[in-house]
Amino acid sequence: MLAIGCGGAVPAPEVKPTRAVASAPASAAPVAVTGCRAEPGTVYGTEPVVFVIDAPRSSGNVDVVLLDQHQQSVSHDVTPAPGQWRPTDVPSGDFTLQVGQKLVSCHVTVNRELARDRAAEQK
Repeated sequence: MLAIGCGGAVPAPEVKPTRAVASAPASAAPVAVTGCRAEPGTVYGTEPVVFVIDAPRSSGNVDVVLLDQHQQSVSHDVTPAPGQWRPTDVPSGDFTLQVGQKLVSCHVTVNRELARDRAAEQK
């Protein structure tokens, strides 16, 4: 209340705090992943694990999750699509890569104990 001159109190004008209204960012359209594959499908020794992710043109970034044979997450990342994703420190075992919202998947077998030339000799 604000007191004015002789006699009566006049209520102070109500002042409401102002705040800037931020517009919510537009959500990005989901990336349309069309496929993925491991190159090669079986990795030996110290060879890198490489997944090729297929998508039309430069679509944007996608979530990738690498699962072991027990469906436990080994690695989670975001990578451009189309493109390659190279996880680090993948041990021996069978793995599935799940890509994007539609969960396109591909598989790789990793054998760190045996080099490719030795594997060919054993066949």
